[in-house]
Amino acid sequence: MLLSDYIEQALVKHDCAIVPGLGGFVVQRESARILEDKVLPPHSTVGFNPLLTHTDGQLAADIMRNKEISYKEADTLLCEWINEWQRALEAGNAVDMGKIGTLQRQPDGHIEFLPKDMYFLPDNLGLSPIFRHRKELTKPRKQPILLTYSRYVAACAAFALLLFAPGNTPTSNYVDYATLDPTIWTRQMLATPVAPADTCSLEDLQSTKVAATDSVIVNEAPTEVTSTEEEPEVYKFHLIVAALDEISAEKYCANLKEKGHDKAHVIPYKKGLYRIAIASYAQRQQALDAMETLRKAGSSYAKAWVYCE
Repeated sequence: MLLSDYIEQALVKHDCAIVPGLGGFVVQRESARILEDKVLPPHSTVGFNPLLTHTDGQLAADIMRNKEISYKEADTLLCEWINEWQRALEAGNAVDMGKIGTLQRQPDGHIEFLPKDMYFLPDNLGLSPIFRHRKELTKPRKQPILLTYSRYVAACAAFALLLFAPGNTPTSNYVDYATLDPTIWTRQMLATPVAPADTCSLEDLQSTKVAATDSVIVNEAPTEVTSTEEEPEVYKFHLIVAALDEISAEKYCANLKEKGHDKAHVIPYKKGLYRIAIASYAQRQQALDAMETLRKAGSSYAKAWVYCE
């Protein structure tokens, strides 16, 4: 780790990092702002104060814990790093501080600090500027008045032709021309009309009845096919009794099966950790009832709980 890494850690933990003989870096919080082309969310930035040169021992203590050395050795190492930065600044070179920013000495002698985006600070996690894009409004194109009037005249002429066209007797089952008469849309009768009873014999009546019966087409309603297969139940409510590593979880599950809990199984939870379910249920209430019964069975299951996928 370099000096800039220790300064970054100090800013995250304490909002302040004092570099002896050089200056102090302090976290500053700014409110949201609306600019011309974007909206800046509330965020934190880092400011530099060259007057904070008196050491508070924080950086040396962090170096001591990280490298497991004495405080005196850590302070000596810190001074060597600071001397390297000061020599680079005296030579007119910029000092790169990684994610924090850069330091550079100006001609008048003061040190200028140029911060970066500061996304490593916890207050800035997940926050980014929202850019606004202006859309140019296009006016609808106006059609010439003459063209609009000609379309209106054509529509009126077409409607007049449909309204006053002479009707013809249909020769087929359907009418194939436009009309406003609702009684035209009918089918022709398929059955042969029966003569009056006083002008036909019994034999003619029977033959006519048979002919009319033969001309009727019976459409049988399709038989509904009902499926007898039932959807399998989904056991998504698990009664959890422990959460262990993979090897311990398998042993614990085998021990539960030896005790008579045949439905016990292991559910992967996250890297290096597995949950042991003593049973699974399709209904939430079933799982809750089983949890209450299991808690009363013994102290080893007093913390059993229900997990839903």
